[in-house]
Amino acid sequence: MEMKASNRIFDFLSHPLVIMLGIVIGFIIGIYFKNIAVAIAPLGKMYLAFLNMCILPIIITAIISGLARIIRISEIGKRFPKIIVSFFAMVAVPSIVGVPAAVVGQPGKGLNDANMRALGGMMMAGVPTGNGNPESIVDFIVGIVPWNFFDSLSRGQIMSVVFACIFIGLGTGFVKSKSADDLLDLIDAVSDIFNLLFKWAVYFLPIGILCVIADQMKSVNLSIFGILVKYIIIIYLTMALLIFFYIVIMWRMVGGSFSKCLKAMKAPLFLAFTVNNTFITIKSCLDGLEEELGVDRKIASLIVPFGMVANRQGKIFVFAFTALFLAQLYGADLGITQYAAVIIGSSLAGMAAPGHGPMLVPSMAVVLSAINVPAALVFVIFTINSSIVDRTLAALTVQANCLLASLSARGLNKQIK
Repeated sequence: MEMKASNRIFDFLSHPLVIMLGIVIGFIIGIYFKNIAVAIAPLGKMYLAFLNMCILPIIITAIISGLARIIRISEIGKRFPKIIVSFFAMVAVPSIVGVPAAVVGQPGKGLNDANMRALGGMMMAGVPTGNGNPESIVDFIVGIVPWNFFDSLSRGQIMSVVFACIFIGLGTGFVKSKSADDLLDLIDAVSDIFNLLFKWAVYFLPIGILCVIADQMKSVNLSIFGILVKYIIIIYLTMALLIFFYIVIMWRMVGGSFSKCLKAMKAPLFLAFTVNNTFITIKSCLDGLEEELGVDRKIASLIVPFGMVANRQGKIFVFAFTALFLAQLYGADLGITQYAAVIIGSSLAGMAAPGHGPMLVPSMAVVLSAINVPAALVFVIFTINSSIVDRTLAALTVQANCLLASLSARGLNKQIK
């Protein structure tokens, strides 16, 4: 009896309408009741902190266990070159799409003098002092290798942690011994524990989302949205089309009905859009791929978590699109060489970019330096758009990595199962 009541409560709290109600209330509180937003902000931060506490162990255990067990399946070894090619091909897609989207849409053209003056004023008010130099792509690649795994773990350097976990998984997979088997069983047990904690956290999702969104919206000035309306609309339209395109490809890869593909991606995409965190969607991605589409979980548990770190398609797209937007604002005349630099630079910098919003400025500066466009306005643009466009960018990243997992597992499901 108690179990049924608990399930009913869980179903109610996890219902999309209840979650959407939390989002709407969060927006209202953040915009019109800023004092309340400030008061409940700690609850939102605590909720996100708890989710992140669960996510990192899930990522670590999924990569180590997934890679080790994949290596032990002889049929998969020959697929690694294909997986690598698919990964790098997909990394280039969002920047290749972002450039023509900006060229055709022209978001940086047609602003009147008043809008330009408003942008100039925000630039002067919003740019922080200091002359920190952005990290180069080479420095980032070198910095991926951790000097100390536990130090990287404590600092939240996810890319370095993932890099180390990949080699730990490789080593565990190649070591054929009873102790290695026991280690994998222990890792799977840890994964089960944190997956259970994550499930408990979902009970409080509507309240957590309400507090998080109220906190994000309290500092947004609605009067400046009009300046970037065209920029935002084009991003949303392009992302929606690209997500749909990825779903269609996934459908063709896995077969079956298109509605089943949509059903598999419903929960991950909704969670990515509402929570604005790709790592929090990993479990629902794995569940949807395995249960609805028959994608082997051994492959998905390796590809999806790593892809959330290294295949950040949303950030790659927004880097390419924003670079062209700023070039249009400044009246820069770009040629084929500059467009190629934006595509390549956005792909690399997007993979490297940590954080959200203004934290992306140093990475974005690397792209802009390749086309000699000033980076001063980036801080303002990313600050304004952080709470608006980041959610659809997170959804794109989630869909792209589910597609990558489907491509990597193509043809193997029947052999493994």
